[in-house]
Amino acid sequence: MKHMDVGIFNIKTLAAHVSNHIPTNKPYLIGIDGLAGSGKTTFLTKLIQVLENENLKVTVISMDRSFWKKIRTEACRESRFDSERDSVGEDYDWRRLKLEVLVPLREGKTPVGLPRGQVLVVEGCFSLRNELQEFYKLKIFTDVPRDMALIRAVDRDGEEERYWYENYWRQEENLYIRTHDPMQQAELVIDGCREIANDEVHLKLTTAFSRQLTAAADA
Repeated sequence: MKHMDVGIFNIKTLAAHVSNHIPTNKPYLIGIDGLAGSGKTTFLTKLIQVLENENLKVTVISMDRSFWKKIRTEACRESRFDSERDSVGEDYDWRRLKLEVLVPLREGKTPVGLPRGQVLVVEGCFSLRNELQEFYKLKIFTDVPRDMALIRAVDRDGEEERYWYENYWRQEENLYIRTHDPMQQAELVIDGCREIANDEVHLKLTTAFSRQLTAAADA
């Protein structure tokens, strides 16, 4: 899927599109993916604010908080990612996310323990993997250069995590990008290098989706 650079775009236009396309008896499902340190949470925070200003109730599922399954012992932090041994994205229990949350939602059911909302956002690394893409109405990828993502991740999590990021996590992300190609599957690609100001972000959009957003803005 090719993307075109459309420069600055207002999140309010995206919120209007979402508001106009919420399915009956089920939430509008958004997946937000990107490298560790790419700005996913920063964008999500602003998106939630704008959606709630549209009187939409938003439920967020964080892959890190809800579906992280690997115990990060000293041995894990000192290991290297091995593509022959390690399956991409297996740090997260994406199968449970699919079976316990995404499948029931598609069937119009409310998963146990999940607050009801008009918009549901799944946010985190590997959330746009091939096996999950069919469930989202909107797929978003935050894009930054790999070196910038690494600097941000280490600044956030501490210098003691640098070896793990460089030798395990970064290698797993590289394999994920090559084999699942989440950025090219996304309808909306955000430039995570740019600050969000006045609800405006720098975006790359598919031609079809940009037309939908333009229609929502003009309505």
